[in-house]
Amino acid sequence: MSSFSNHPIGLLPVEENYDPNKPSIPDFYNGRDIFITGGSGFMGRVLIEKLLRSCPGLNRIFILIRGKKQKTVSERIKEIQDLPLFETLQKQNPSQLDKMIAGDVDGYCMF
Repeated sequence: MSSFSNHPIGLLPVEENYDPNKPSIPDFYNGRDIFITGGSGFMGRVLIEKLLRSCPGLNRIFILIRGKKQKTVSERIKEIQDLPLFETLQKQNPSQLDKMIAGDVDGYCMF
């Protein structure tokens, strides 16, 4: 029997450390909050979109972001949500975007 048939998706070989008793990624994040720094960068935006699209039970994503170039934190979050990256999410489940909570710590940084 091929190791492909034992994989939960059925397309990939079973990894050595695969444990069917561990929760799936959506199950793991169900009801949880996440805090992300760097969420306005390329990889941060990709991570946020993937989590919102793939984990519908995710509670909230707190994003550390600051105002920049005459734009408020809220305006920057709206710009991120309007990117083509979020188009699928906007069409299929736009309420997920409400889970993005922005926070700013300007003036509170300690060295």
